[in-house]
Amino acid sequence: MRDTEGRQRQRSDQVARIGLEHVLLFYDYVDRGDIEGYMSLLDAQVDFRLPPAGASRGKSESGALARTHFDSRGMHRVHRWRTDGETVVVEGDFTDLGTLVTSEFTDLFGFSEHALISSWHRAHGTSRASNR
Repeated sequence: MRDTEGRQRQRSDQVARIGLEHVLLFYDYVDRGDIEGYMSLLDAQVDFRLPPAGASRGKSESGALARTHFDSRGMHRVHRWRTDGETVVVEGDFTDLGTLVTSEFTDLFGFSEHALISSWHRAHGTSRASNR
């Protein structure tokens, strides 16, 4: 039993480590509008929940939601992250380049056994206008 738990924990840690790399790439791809890039990081059964944009299920629907809500519109800045089992929690802010409004966010990502993004749930914090 100890061996199974040890292996399971090791697999979870590895999935979270690779998953974190995928999350950081995902933000970069979304900010640059690289549709093929961010779609390559999604599991076929991915589930997105992005208020106020809504929710989506499946790779094509979730990719369309990300494209509509973020595509080349702004910039994500990650301030901190933590891994827990096979999930990654990210805190940061997103600046909409059209309105120059910056919103804080907390994102929770889940991963498939192959470390592809299987879920992305976002909670928004406060928003502020840029002083530019």
